[in-house]
Amino acid sequence: MHFKRYDVLDVFTIVFPSKNAIGEQTIQLETDNFNVTKTVFLFDRYTELTADQVAESCKWYTRWPDATTSPWFRENLRLSYDYLCNHMTPQLWSKVLKDLLPYRDTQGMGGPLVVFFIMKRLQVNSQLVVKTIQGQLRTLHIDQYEGESVDDLVSHIKVMLTGLKSLEKRIDGRVVSSNVPHDIGKTLISLFQTSSDPKFNEVFHNKEINAYEQALTQGDAAYGSPDMILDLATSIYQNRMASKEGGTGQFHKVNETAFSAQKSVGPCFNCGGKHSVTACTEPINKERVSQNKRKFFDEKKAQKNPGKKGRSRLGAGVQFEHLPSETNNRPHALLSGAPTPAPAAPAPAPPAAAAPAAPAPPVNQVPSGDASALTAATSATNLPQIRQQVSAIATGMNQLIDQVNRATLLLRMIVVFLSTVIPSYPSVTMWWPLLQGGMDEFRPHLKCSNALNSSSILSSSRGATSSSKYLPLLVPTPPSNALELLGCAFPWRCCKSKSPKRNSPHYHLILKALRRRVKPQRVQFYRKTARTKEKKRKRQHKQAEKQATSVPHHWNSPSDEEILEDYTRNKHRFLHLSFIQIDAKYGVDLDQFVRSVDPLKQYHQIAAL
Repeated sequence: MHFKRYDVLDVFTIVFPSKNAIGEQTIQLETDNFNVTKTVFLFDRYTELTADQVAESCKWYTRWPDATTSPWFRENLRLSYDYLCNHMTPQLWSKVLKDLLPYRDTQGMGGPLVVFFIMKRLQVNSQLVVKTIQGQLRTLHIDQYEGESVDDLVSHIKVMLTGLKSLEKRIDGRVVSSNVPHDIGKTLISLFQTSSDPKFNEVFHNKEINAYEQALTQGDAAYGSPDMILDLATSIYQNRMASKEGGTGQFHKVNETAFSAQKSVGPCFNCGGKHSVTACTEPINKERVSQNKRKFFDEKKAQKNPGKKGRSRLGAGVQFEHLPSETNNRPHALLSGAPTPAPAAPAPAPPAAAAPAAPAPPVNQVPSGDASALTAATSATNLPQIRQQVSAIATGMNQLIDQVNRATLLLRMIVVFLSTVIPSYPSVTMWWPLLQGGMDEFRPHLKCSNALNSSSILSSSRGATSSSKYLPLLVPTPPSNALELLGCAFPWRCCKSKSPKRNSPHYHLILKALRRRVKPQRVQFYRKTARTKEKKRKRQHKQAEKQATSVPHHWNSPSDEEILEDYTRNKHRFLHLSFIQIDAKYGVDLDQFVRSVDPLKQYHQIAAL
């Protein structure tokens, strides 16, 4: 580090000056329980310090040491500040300047304070960082580094351990809570067994076996300290790299061995030997090399994807076999999976005297007029019969639907006629037993209620949810159903709607014709629906609010004292004019008038006016 090289680190030892009664800094420094001056090295314990403590330390180095005997303190503060200012990105320096604003133009400005704010900006110190580093230590592998470089792995582990130690909690220099895992030695030994070099792994495997027995008495310390294990890994790695076996492994890619003794070399595409083509001593045959290379990679692909031919998935060729193509010239689309028609035999040569024969169909083409050949080729013997049956069923259903529609139309016409004539007929009371399904004494053979009942059960979108309304009549007969009486094809049009605009005219006509003065107990009220219940609930809620905010009952008849109090509080509303204005306008001495009139009586008179 440049600060250590040029002897500037002395000001980075943070001291804690004492303060006098008025809070000013003194030359005395704080001491611990053993009467030793308390000091903290900034780079190791910056997580335990605050910006004010670092600024007070810089102020003490600037103010109290004698400039004649030790002038280097001020120089080191200035040199470290200038060095950091000149070797920092503009983005980071702008953020640090914002943090330095409270200490601007003070003796606390210096390199240590800048380093403190830099570390706060660049490193997050929290328990989450500790858990992240501990998790990375357990999931590391040597093959994650390019060429399985153990040197890079060791450097990475040392940085993580230093970060964990910097986040430790200390009191008077003693570690109270350590973030380094207690089984770090066992974790590192297992980590260094993940290389591809068996000899390198064997060293740490034997060390782990020997530590099992010692761990019964010594605990986790039997596996060794992290520094000892890291030094051992570096030493073994350097020895393996210096050997003949691992000299070329450093150029390998990630997840490949860096010093493996058993290097696998592919076959030579030129001669078939265990070496590369570039190292082959025989003359190069380019055709043989290209053929062997193509064969080698085809076999490699077949090993990765066994049982797959080409890029087809799930029998895609079979799924689209029914579509016409160059090799499948079919006259129509068959079902998926139908067998491919066999090629037709070529037609025999016609005799010379015979008439010219029609041209033979192409291969894989079924003749358009040969039904037997089509059946044999497609193996679908029942297909025409099934289609004929379906067509016959569809024709019969259409005829049935037409007949039902005609009958329904005729029935609706009858119903409309009855619903129009019945309400205006003068002798409704005579027709009523007939409509009820009974027999008239003059014409016992007539009975038409069945037609009305059949018309009232026709399909409707609201008939299932609407309830029928009964009408009280003059004649001593049971209440009639309005739906049966009107015989409408749409029963919901006969029910009373909550909105008068939606009521059918038939409903009001039948009310005019049949409703008479009847006893109140015979009138059947409409059943309560959810909508009426909701209205009732809202009405009760409004009444409760009105009662809560209404004037108490005793205010309706207040006492004389309360009336006089109201008068004194509200008299400015009608006595806003001055006495002089009233005298000039009305010719009345208001002062004399007020003295002569009782105030309570006056309030009542004005209130009445």
